[in-house]
Amino acid sequence: MNERLPRSLLLSGLVSLVIYAGYNQWPELIATLTGRHPSVFSSTSVLWWLLWCTYLPAVLWVARTPPTNAAGDRRALLFVLLLAVLFRLVLLPGDPDLSSDYHRYLWDGRVFSGGVNPYALAPNAPALAPFRYDALHMQLNRPDVIGVYPPLSQWVFAVLASLRPDALGLKLTFLVFEALGVFALLALLRREGRPLAQSAVYLWNPLIVIEITRGGHSDPLMLPFFLLALVFRLEGRRGAAGIALGLATLARIYPMVILPALMQRAGPGRRGIAGFDPRLPLAFLATLVVGYAPFVVMDGGLWGHLPIRLGADYEEFNAGVRTALRYLLAWVAGFDDPWRFAKSAGRILLAGYLIFTVRVLFKGETAGSVSRRAMALLGGWLLFVMPAVEPWYAWGLVALSAVTLSPAWIWFSGAAGFSYLKFAAPSGLVPAWVLLMEYFPTLALLARSAGGSTGVPPAEEPEKDEAWPRPLPPGDQTWTRVPFYIVGVLPILAALLVLYFFFVGFVGH
Repeated sequence: MNERLPRSLLLSGLVSLVIYAGYNQWPELIATLTGRHPSVFSSTSVLWWLLWCTYLPAVLWVARTPPTNAAGDRRALLFVLLLAVLFRLVLLPGDPDLSSDYHRYLWDGRVFSGGVNPYALAPNAPALAPFRYDALHMQLNRPDVIGVYPPLSQWVFAVLASLRPDALGLKLTFLVFEALGVFALLALLRREGRPLAQSAVYLWNPLIVIEITRGGHSDPLMLPFFLLALVFRLEGRRGAAGIALGLATLARIYPMVILPALMQRAGPGRRGIAGFDPRLPLAFLATLVVGYAPFVVMDGGLWGHLPIRLGADYEEFNAGVRTALRYLLAWVAGFDDPWRFAKSAGRILLAGYLIFTVRVLFKGETAGSVSRRAMALLGGWLLFVMPAVEPWYAWGLVALSAVTLSPAWIWFSGAAGFSYLKFAAPSGLVPAWVLLMEYFPTLALLARSAGGSTGVPPAEEPEKDEAWPRPLPPGDQTWTRVPFYIVGVLPILAALLVLYFFFVGFVGH
């Protein structure tokens, strides 16, 4: 086992555990010292950044000095899994305090289990009065909006409404799906020839830990199917990959965008559809048809609020690229109101993304590994197409970062926590410096990765005593070039941000 392993992982894991264990006490300590009571969003943003800085030594270790043999990899994996469980356990008690979305999950489950299409009526509709027998409907953040979550999520919510209709039941269910997703992640790492200890990039990431326990978001429902789609694709099981991707899409809509990354050209002697093997896309579409079939029978529609969520200007949140393009178009046209160009900015970015998608589709295997192609499509959708860039929408990207070690998305996963400051800022907007902090380094690192070499050098001869998957280095070698800034400057910046927020006074009262 690499001698640096205990120092790197122990430091990162144990310091993070201390911060997680005191997660609820830190704001009270600051209030005692300063007389100010930080809002949950201010304290979460700062703690998120501190946790991300303590998480970086683990990332740096797996990127630069991973285990050199299978036995060391297994020991590191056990330690990573143990700490990951502890991180989640210490934050498990209590209702989610970063979002009230879990109330909607419980409401949709109640309505659907009662035989009503959740895409048909808003919670405040008169026809749903029999379901408003307690205070749940009063806790919904949008009682006048119909359901938005896809069918598989609705089925899970309905089962929970019958068995354990509370926040703890939801979080435990999400943790079970996440555990299944971790098994799929380990299978993908093994299939890609990467050390299993790289799973720490996902398991220890503060975005994942905080959003599943304090945000209570449902994205873990898609995780096992999303990653299995990649595993099956690498194994050549095209039908199974299509079904898995369909199930992921039935849990959360956005995994569907990686379909072009999974498609393959038809083999010799097979006509295919437009030159592509039809088995994967047909299995994907068939899964969607089966998933939506029960809602076709029920009255009220299939999509609910989803089309508005994806297209309405007022849904925009934390979309740095769209915001910059709006202001640029307004400046070029000589107008003072950038919102005049919201739809134009969205259409320009969507057109560019579609062109990129076609390029990935037809470039195929020459465009890098399947995981990297999937990450490019999913990341492009998040950054350029989505009007609302919520932190937890990066869930799949963080999981793929455990395979690709993407510096860009690992950075974004840390900076995204500051977007919660929208709810603590007097203006009610995401501060401009947060958008710059999120998007400028992310786009710069993505551009650097795109321009770097993705070739894989010839593998060395395996050790004679055991077969060991040689780790593939990051294409742009970022991790080996700037270690000082990663382990030195960022913690100092984190400490300065703590002083700024807690002692200067930008906190909610």
